Amino acid sequence: MKIDKIYYINLDKDLERRELVARRIERHFPGIPCQRIRGVPADEIDRHEAWFRGRLAERARPVDGVYPLPGLIGCVLAHRAAMQAVHAEFGQRDARCLVLEDDCVFDGTVPAYLEGLSENSIPADWKALLHTRGRRDRSDRANAHFYHMHRARKRGWNWYWGTHFVIYRTNRIHEILTLMDRLEIYAIDKWLRDNVEGLYSFTRRLHIKQSNLGGSATNPDFASDAFEDRSESFGLSSYFNKLKAYWNQVTR
Repeated sequence: MKIDKIYYINLDKDLERRELVARRIERHFPGIPCQRIRGVPADEIDRHEAWFRGRLAERARPVDGVYPLPGLIGCVLAHRAAMQAVHAEFGQRDARCLVLEDDCVFDGTVPAYLEGLSENSIPADWKALLHTRGRRDRSDRANAHFYHMHRARKRGWNWYWGTHFVIYRTNRIHEILTLMDRLEIYAIDKWLRDNVEGLYSFTRRLHIKQSNLGGSATNPDFASDAFEDRSESFGLSSYFNKLKAYWNQVTR
């Protein structure tokens, strides 16, 4: 699989994350064009109200004029902007574009794996490929390389990771945008799984993670500096080490 272009979502204020993700892309995907997609901060989501008016899920609707989860809405808007940028540049050309959130961490094994992945192993109807941390004994396999994400809609979302790392098939992305323009709006990762056919995740656990284990940089409502981990160590995360240390402390 050849990646034709990489887009990464980044809030204006997150300069350190911007530098880190740009450096990681340059190091591990050298020579591939890269474009920043400006994240939508909480104080700007009302500018887009005409688009999501009447279509927000109940938990995301404003109460007394205040949005309870502005980061969630901003995350949806940022991913929509990324898809719009892909569609504007590639149109009906059948290319492969990678969209990252700026807290996505990966190492050199990821592009090496993608380069060795045969296009013939990808199901013919695919629109997007996501990373997963799902169990190996799952029954919803498309083949040895991919799970059917849309066959797993009755499973809990914790079987999958989110939209920090998504490969889109560019000539099918307009179909996702069309759905986004008319369906109810809620968290982008669950929305994709619930509504998009042709969505698959890798069966292999690739060296990919989010540096902020408490949430996404585009979704500060679920982010926590306490769980920040920007290392490229892909064993047990620092989060579990902290839990273990805490447990040892309280059980002395």
